[in-house]
Amino acid sequence: MNVISKRSIKSVVVILVITFLLVGLSGCDLFNLNLKFDEISFTEATDILFASLLDGDGLAINVFLDNPNKYEFESKKIAVPLPDSSESEYDQKKDSSNSAINDIVYELNKLRNLTDAEKIERSAITSSLDNMTSYYSLYFREYIGANGPAADVPSNLAIFRFKTLEDIEIYLEYLTDLTAAFDSYVSFEESKCIEGYGRSDDFYKRAIEAYRNIAPLNVETSDHNFVLDFNEKIDNVTFPITSTYKAIYKEQNLEKVDILLDAYRSMADEIESLLTTYPTSNRNQGGLAGFNKGSDYYNYEIFQKSTGTTLRINIGHLKLVNYIKDLQGKMNQSMPVDIDNLLNQIYASADNAFTIENAETVMAKLIDNMSDDFPIIENSPDVSFKLLKQSEQKAFVAGYYLRTPVDNLNATENIYINPNVTESSIYNLISHEGFPGHMFQNTYLKSKSVNKLRLLLTNTAWAEGWAEYCEEYAAEYFSTDALLGNAYKIYVLNNKLNMALRSYADIMVNFSNYTASKLKEAIKSEFELDFSEETCENLVNVAASFPGMYLPYTFGDIMIKEIKEAYFAKSSYLADIDFHTKLLEIGPMDFDELKSYM
Repeated sequence: MNVISKRSIKSVVVILVITFLLVGLSGCDLFNLNLKFDEISFTEATDILFASLLDGDGLAINVFLDNPNKYEFESKKIAVPLPDSSESEYDQKKDSSNSAINDIVYELNKLRNLTDAEKIERSAITSSLDNMTSYYSLYFREYIGANGPAADVPSNLAIFRFKTLEDIEIYLEYLTDLTAAFDSYVSFEESKCIEGYGRSDDFYKRAIEAYRNIAPLNVETSDHNFVLDFNEKIDNVTFPITSTYKAIYKEQNLEKVDILLDAYRSMADEIESLLTTYPTSNRNQGGLAGFNKGSDYYNYEIFQKSTGTTLRINIGHLKLVNYIKDLQGKMNQSMPVDIDNLLNQIYASADNAFTIENAETVMAKLIDNMSDDFPIIENSPDVSFKLLKQSEQKAFVAGYYLRTPVDNLNATENIYINPNVTESSIYNLISHEGFPGHMFQNTYLKSKSVNKLRLLLTNTAWAEGWAEYCEEYAAEYFSTDALLGNAYKIYVLNNKLNMALRSYADIMVNFSNYTASKLKEAIKSEFELDFSEETCENLVNVAASFPGMYLPYTFGDIMIKEIKEAYFAKSSYLADIDFHTKLLEIGPMDFDELKSYM
């Protein structure tokens, strides 16, 4: 059984792309906000802030709101991030944004006569806003690479909805703006290489591969998924539009996609040329620690924000080491001799095929079995399973749950699955993305009428930690066959171990500047795992390319279990369902804050 599997890298990238997409609020100029909450209620204040944070981010408006006309947005345009022209401009914007956020937090804290529930809401909102501040500058850490704005385009286009004619116009304008932005991305990466702040070769190669996968040379533009998906969307709109206008929009999209694909190919070629034009010494082949003040940046801007804590690195490192050793102990206690055989039985089962029918069956099974451990959602919404679009299937391994509009409590909940997946578990996907994982988490919050601003500013470590934590409960419901049930539990524990070891590498590479050989020694010394040099090279490359990627999953799981232990220490009469109900009713917030309310 592989302790480290390559497929786990991609599956995590998928979830985070979607998560960060929806909480990034990339179009909002925070430093332009000047909000005052004098003599108004908490609800009025958060409504004002909600609209202000969304204004100018057309993607978030489109995905998060079913009725955007309720708000007077100045712009619904999809924002295309652009690099700042200089480090001084970057720092100036950062300082202005910090100042504006601090002013908003001050205004929220001035509000009086709040109910106990509103005080919890305010605490969660202000901690989320605090996480949007940035006091450790690393201008050259900004990038366009393998998980930057250019690589996010397929998922952005896939989830954008055509609810009105205006949406179609916004979508087409986004294609034009993207093409115009690509030259600035390449220029920025070149300036980094000139100044000696280039990213690693592996990072750039991942970006090149991503761009060429988006724009393959052997596919005609008319057959590209950006065109096919657009045509399907426009053919299925529910608002009035003539066939003539549909044809005009389809032609406009075809022309714009043709130009965009050429821009992707050019960008891939130009990024590739940086690897030969500038010496390797001008590019940091390691993690953030290889940059000046990179370790401080990682500590405060990546580690603490990704883990939802104020933990110092040394304390976080100790918690992580103990967590990994605990996982190893659990696996060693119950590891069957024929584990690989049993897992192959699970993978090969017809019930494990990534089909909509199997996903529906798994969801029903999980809902039936979880009622003793988790609270019931009254008026549970409809659930729909859909196949990933062709444009997404190469980038995404298993699938994802896309959070529903926050202004529609009865919106159909959707999980998207990849029909091409083989060596994975559809049961694991649904337990993480569906019930009792993300979908349950989100629908429970909506059923309790949680402030919609909190749904907008959800805490990633809280969200992903919950889904990771729930996988072990789902494993208990997997099978009445003792051997298969135990094998599946090992599968889940091994996935967690994979994630935890990548989190370990993330810290060692980005904070302590470990090389592959040094990481190999540390893993062998700490965990008695003798990884190959190639495996450690891969761990270093992933950590350097995606700093903080795995931390929310691992540390979210760690912190929820830690809070649970303290919760049960209060009384011997408490049951798991009591803890889960309390945790969900408090809702998303940093773990330091959460502890005080549990």
